[in-house]
Amino acid sequence: MTTNDLINIVEAMPDIRVIDMVPANKRKAIQQLVPVALDEVVVSYDWDFATDVADETTVANQAEYTLKGNGNNCRDIINLRYGTTSDGFVLLDKMRPVDVDAFVSGRTVTGVGAWTPHGRSSAGFPKVKILNAPSGSTNILRYRYRRKNVNISEFPENFKFVLIGAIVKRLIPAFDVVYQRDLETMIDHYAMSGGEDMPAALDPVLIARNNERSRLFGWGG
Repeated sequence: MTTNDLINIVEAMPDIRVIDMVPANKRKAIQQLVPVALDEVVVSYDWDFATDVADETTVANQAEYTLKGNGNNCRDIINLRYGTTSDGFVLLDKMRPVDVDAFVSGRTVTGVGAWTPHGRSSAGFPKVKILNAPSGSTNILRYRYRRKNVNISEFPENFKFVLIGAIVKRLIPAFDVVYQRDLETMIDHYAMSGGEDMPAALDPVLIARNNERSRLFGWGG
């Protein structure tokens, strides 16, 4: 999939063709919307092709860290773990700064158990603040993050209809309904196929009652 592929498809759509605009200007407008559409889809879910994992070594008594990612490509943080490669990592709770204020009020906090977003560096990288600074300098902050500047060639081919919708809806606002439906379809596809999200289990009592009502007790008839 290339930028020209998307532009050509969008440009050929009947609803786009009837927009009263000079063809060259219309194509230019579509072209300028491509990176906008890519960004929107990237941040809409934790897609495997748009995320990565990196490590940051802690510094004794230092609570603030700037996380740049692998190759200076960190866009924003999804989650943060703390520990060592030998002992394993513990997932830290993400808290808002105002929640941290309330949490630490009137209590002594020990151990590393939470983190909070702490703005951005002058270069635009996300900064985090660890609740209760690490006391040692041999531990690691392992963070999963969204990458920035994800290239269109990195999107799987079946994302084409989602990207098309993200472009078209900016030219035809009513198309947003179609885009949202397509995006939800793709998210459902990813959530179920990778096994990341598990559906809630039904109450066993409810299952038993349903089976009793059907007089099958779980067996097909």
